[in-house]
Amino acid sequence: MNLLIYVLLICLIVFQLYVMQQVRVIKKDKQSLEVQIVKYIEELDIKNQELLDIVDERISRTNGQNSSGTIIPKEKSVDNQLKQISALDQQGISENAIAEKLAKPVHEVQLLTFLSREERNE
Repeated sequence: MNLLIYVLLICLIVFQLYVMQQVRVIKKDKQSLEVQIVKYIEELDIKNQELLDIVDERISRTNGQNSSGTIIPKEKSVDNQLKQISALDQQGISENAIAEKLAKPVHEVQLLTFLSREERNE
């Protein structure tokens, strides 16, 4: 009878070790999947932003024509964004925090931060 109890205890311990190992594998797979999803979403953000830029350009060309057919210059919103992001960057705020604060994609903030730093270094 004692032998049966020892065998059952050993089986239980082995089963617990197996379950713990499977949980570790699932956690690794979950982390890998999360990284892939984030990368996919960032790529979608980039493509969506490119499409939005094309649409904005076409809308401004269509709506920006006056009666003589000349195009009215678009507002310099990029310059304003660049100044705003540059000011926040100089305060030491991270690009992720800036993106969140301005409700902009991180990749856009990273680009504008890079441009503002390049401007300062010239």
